[in-house]
Amino acid sequence: MNKKTFVPAYSTNAFTYTLSDRSSHLSMLTVEVDPTILAHVQDHITRTYSNYTILPGVSCRKLPLSYTRQYFANEITRDVKQFILNHFVSEGVLSYLEKAKIVAANWPRLSSITGTVEDGLTYLFSISRAPRLKIEDWSEQSFVCPQRKNYTDLDSQVENFIAAITVPEETEKRRELSHNDWVCFSSYLKTPTSNKEIPIHKDYWLHTSAPHIPAAITQAFMGKKEGDRFSAPISLLNNQPPSQVTTGYSFTILIKKIVPHGQMTATDLADCFNVHGREELHDKLIEVFSFRNDISLRRSIIEELFYMLFSTYRFDIAPHAVTRRKESLLAALQGNPDLLVYTKQKEFIPHLTRLAENKLKEEAIIDTIATKEKISVTQDDIAHYLQMSCHDRLKDFVYFTPLDDDADITSDPISHHLLARSVRREKTLNLIIKRLAV
Repeated sequence: MNKKTFVPAYSTNAFTYTLSDRSSHLSMLTVEVDPTILAHVQDHITRTYSNYTILPGVSCRKLPLSYTRQYFANEITRDVKQFILNHFVSEGVLSYLEKAKIVAANWPRLSSITGTVEDGLTYLFSISRAPRLKIEDWSEQSFVCPQRKNYTDLDSQVENFIAAITVPEETEKRRELSHNDWVCFSSYLKTPTSNKEIPIHKDYWLHTSAPHIPAAITQAFMGKKEGDRFSAPISLLNNQPPSQVTTGYSFTILIKKIVPHGQMTATDLADCFNVHGREELHDKLIEVFSFRNDISLRRSIIEELFYMLFSTYRFDIAPHAVTRRKESLLAALQGNPDLLVYTKQKEFIPHLTRLAENKLKEEAIIDTIATKEKISVTQDDIAHYLQMSCHDRLKDFVYFTPLDDDADITSDPISHHLLARSVRREKTLNLIIKRLAV
């Protein structure tokens, strides 16, 4: 590797973002990657390929780097592009959109990758933008909340539930990471040519006992505390099997926050809903214990709220955005054994279209109000959201999910940006209900 210049991953010198509008609903985002970052990644991948010695007529234990670059040129370029996309560009795009206050209707779609590793790469993304709405008087709207059932045993059920899932206030919180905990971490790429570290991800959250998380990742995090730093092989966070190949490159992982499982106090539970006192907490939990026609009070409140908002603020969603969301919803059904039965129904596609359009409209209204009210998200907000999402009863309070297809958020490490977006929407939804409910 000729260049030894270190450029931080999120500096303006390493990544340049350029946004151009094609229409009121579609924008193109160009991300230019400086070759100094590419040189580090190319060197790591080249050293990895140099250990592939099962080649005709080659008996040496390690291939010369010059020969490796020539023989595996196409494979190295392909892997560099993918590595940069996974560990730098994807998060960078989300970060840029957040700072620019651009609300995307769907996940940014990669259109093309051009350029060379030596001169720099250019990633082109298409951004489906949510409609720009003017909602100035939302807090003046009238909204009558559906009422709870008056069964006498509902109150005792709620009190028993609070007692079952909470621990005494004086209980000392466990500091070491253990099974079923959530952990927030950031990672850095350590190179053999510099003492500095290249920041890879912003923040990621990981559920340590998720069945789809590789055991190697879980074992690497177990027993760690907030503030701990440790080194891990590149393969750990790069979706690769463990390897004995040494390239001089590794990940340095910093533990930023731990959310212990099973150690929630009544105060913590109240904080999840931004309520104060036992009585307010009790009234809030009633929403997931009171049912009418198999629909919880919480769900009824949300459905009635959006019906009122849609009736008051009328707008359309761009057809290409609806199509994109339909694709995401349909992809989520691919593993469902009843998919063939669904597709045979005449109303399946029209229903899927209405579902996609309604989801996009809900998000557009919520995001507009969130921006107007300057709703912010903290790590504690995300911790509360994760605690509710993973509890069989409390998850009924979660309406917005980080993934378009409502997939299980514990299946992989999940981006802080995706979680923050959902938490922001959830906080905004709760704010609207609190202000309008009469």
